[in-house]
Amino acid sequence: MSIKRYDYGYQDGYSADGMSGLQFSDSGALVKYEDHLAELSKIQSQLTALTSQLESVVAENAALKDDYRSTPALRNMGWPKTPATDAFLAEVRASGVEMFAASLKVVGPHEHPYSVVANEFAAQLRQGGAA
Repeated sequence: MSIKRYDYGYQDGYSADGMSGLQFSDSGALVKYEDHLAELSKIQSQLTALTSQLESVVAENAALKDDYRSTPALRNMGWPKTPATDAFLAEVRASGVEMFAASLKVVGPHEHPYSVVANEFAAQLRQGGAA
């Protein structure tokens, strides 16, 4: 990430438009909003691409595990260990259950009873205790 920093290049540090007089400086106290916006846009694009790749890999691994489970010759050779995939899928499932729990509404300051049960189930999913 390389956002340029600026300092005012004259004595009083003020101009009518607020921008003229800016000079590039490694230790400057000022940055341009547009520079931050451009950098943020790049980061968002990278994050979107990486998220898409991750989702594809996880879906592919889940399909491979299902194939492995359903093929007797492979199943007899032992279970494939995919802890990262298992943890990611557990988090996705738990997040979905928590979204359901949050959608349950009760009048007053109390939590919906099913919400409590759903959040407990989400915690079990994260620990691998439910499927």
